[in-house]
Amino acid sequence: MNNAEERFWKALESSNKEIRHLTDEWGRFVEGIVAPSAVKIFNRMGYKVSDNYHRRKVWKNSKVVAEFDTLLVAEKDGKRALIIGEAKTHCSSDDIKDFIETLQEAGKYFKEYKNYDIIGFVAGINYDKGASKFAIKNGLYVFSPLGDTMILDVPKDFKPKVWK
Repeated sequence: MNNAEERFWKALESSNKEIRHLTDEWGRFVEGIVAPSAVKIFNRMGYKVSDNYHRRKVWKNSKVVAEFDTLLVAEKDGKRALIIGEAKTHCSSDDIKDFIETLQEAGKYFKEYKNYDIIGFVAGINYDKGASKFAIKNGLYVFSPLGDTMILDVPKDFKPKVWK
């Protein structure tokens, strides 16, 4: 490899690191506006949120096996709930499918919440066409941006799916 090629590959690698850093920071920003909005909205819906975890990681054998953007511990009408949220700058139906798989596995990660209902929500700055409807059809709450906060964007008669 000649000197020019070497400089090109180093510059490309540096650019890729900067892009990853920028997208990670944007993702953290989205997560940062989602969590407080979710707490307020679920409280208004009658859930009593007692704990709020941000970027909760699950470790196994010194490796991260799962990460949850927002995790709320709550109670409503005597039922305990673990409300898990996924924040996306751009949310697709594939992202929602992946998140549903994560929700199906969540019960095994949180033994301390084994008797809790698991409820999910997605929050996106942008959604692919049909993605928010797909989420609702699959029992997920949907949050959309409004100014500097997020709003709940589901039909009035919406009933969330409960995972165990």
